[in-house]
Amino acid sequence: MPPLRQDVARPVAAVLLLALAALHFQAVPGGFGTESYLGVFLILAVITALAGVAAFLLDDRDRVWWYALAQGAANPLGYLCNRLTGLPLAGDVPERWYGARAGWSLVFLGVLLFVLALGVLIARHRRRRLPQPVLSADDRDLLSIPRPGRSGR
Repeated sequence: MPPLRQDVARPVAAVLLLALAALHFQAVPGGFGTESYLGVFLILAVITALAGVAAFLLDDRDRVWWYALAQGAANPLGYLCNRLTGLPLAGDVPERWYGARAGWSLVFLGVLLFVLALGVLIARHRRRRLPQPVLSADDRDLLSIPRPGRSGR
């Protein structure tokens, strides 16, 4: 299987995070209508997703992909835990603030983001473990950006 191209994976991850932010944003009025703390948490979810979009537009280090991996895992896990146990004072029916289909869209987008970030991180790990010559610009893109050296003197 060919490695994921970085010029394709970064914009796809940014669009997935933007779609997650849009889903959370459209649920804000319903969240405030159900319980005020839900609305606040949904606003925080929008901010964190938009921060991920900004990070992907500015940087391509592994930590951005780890952030996307965590964001992709947190959304479906949060939705499924809500369906199983419910939220305090809000019950276990997230359709009240997300809508009928938006909840499962949240799970789907989160899983897609998780799989994409995991694929990129695995490809980068394999690339670092097996040193190979850089033969093209795509190979160079798989290498992480070296951190600036710090002089302790």
